[in-house]
Amino acid sequence: MRLFWNYIDQEQKKSNLDRGKAKIIELTILNVR
Repeated sequence: MRLFWNYIDQEQKKSNLDRGKAKIIELTILNVR
């Protein structure tokens, strides 16, 4: 069960990172226009 939660935690961090990247890209595009 512990492994399962660690996995969920990692996935959570990954998706947060991806969201952060998407946000940065979004802001960059807005600034370029």
